[in-house]
Amino acid sequence: MKKLAPLLLALSLFLGASCESDGYSSDAGSGVEPWPKPATTLQAAIQIAQKKFPDARCTEAGYSDRSGSLVCTVVLVQGDQRHDLQLDEQGGVTSSTDAPLDTETRGVLEAYGKLAPGIGMLQAGKSAMDEESGYWTMAAGLGNERGTILYQVLLVKGQKSKVARVSAANGRVDSVQDLDGAEMR
Repeated sequence: MKKLAPLLLALSLFLGASCESDGYSSDAGSGVEPWPKPATTLQAAIQIAQKKFPDARCTEAGYSDRSGSLVCTVVLVQGDQRHDLQLDEQGGVTSSTDAPLDTETRGVLEAYGKLAPGIGMLQAGKSAMDEESGYWTMAAGLGNERGTILYQVLLVKGQKSKVARVSAANGRVDSVQDLDGAEMR
């Protein structure tokens, strides 16, 4: 997470691989169905997961299509523990695993802790959606890009998808890019 380019690439690959393998496409005009909007928003899925670990911070969350149904993965961090929760499209927790926190994530969270007061992933998603009207949040992640702690939020609207970079310090949307990398703002 030292650089967010890998996160952006991962989000792009996440969407691209899921689209190709499951019959969806992010290419406008391709004739392929757009990503279906889930019954439970990503923000609601994060809130459901945080009820299980109320003192945890969400560092990653996102939807993927598995065997024809949408599944949401929410990663929460509390102390030295990482909690990965899988939720179905209706918001029911289907699995939960715990693992020790990796060094890279620990470093990002230490830098995040120096922000005063800093925003959470829910606010980052809201800021991104406020900036791009009509889009819904498919995935988001917290990272460190050259000393700047920010969230990358993957937004989807029909067959269009964009990545918004949101400051973790103040919730300001720093930039919005389509998945091809062209600067939108």
